[in-house]
Amino acid sequence: MAVRRYLPMESRPYRFNNHFKLLLSGDDFLTSVLAGIESARHRILFEMYLVEPGHSFELLWQKFCEAANRGVSVFILLDDFGSRLVLPRCIQLSQPHPTMYLSVYNPI
Repeated sequence: MAVRRYLPMESRPYRFNNHFKLLLSGDDFLTSVLAGIESARHRILFEMYLVEPGHSFELLWQKFCEAANRGVSVFILLDDFGSRLVLPRCIQLSQPHPTMYLSVYNPI
């Protein structure tokens, strides 16, 4: 098996006008993600490994649907194993939205 080696970050070109923020809690993460979804105008690219049912999932999915309803293209990429508890619901909820695309990686 070949091992893929990645170049150190110093060798990557710097892209201007980018920023990041360290989020120290789940509440901070959720607040930031929801704000990003609400402010999106063209597309949302969202990837998660571990997604579980509950209030946070329902709130997140509600915001995805609202974005899709206002014409934003919503691309969601979930791990098959890590999202297995919500995947049937995700498939069901994404079907009525023509601008929402759900994909799964690492199929079980």
